[in-house]
Amino acid sequence: MSNFPTQIEQDQKAASAAYTVAREEGLTAIFAAYPTVPRHQANVSMVEEICATYLGYQNLVNAPAPTLSTFRSAVEAALAVIR
Repeated sequence: MSNFPTQIEQDQKAASAAYTVAREEGLTAIFAAYPTVPRHQANVSMVEEICATYLGYQNLVNAPAPTLSTFRSAVEAALAVIR
């Protein structure tokens, strides 16, 4: 039996790493664009949930990484409902 990872395991690891990078880039952009919202775990969770919900995901499982454009769209949509 080989100790080398299978192609599927390598692909999963690469996808996980890509998601981690995209998530961090998205969160960094969002918190830079909204400096009045401090970055801490509660707000990170809120941002991730807002983005996932806006994109139609019921939870964060399989949801794409948050992006500034998705977050802005979600905020604008919420403001449009309030007006």
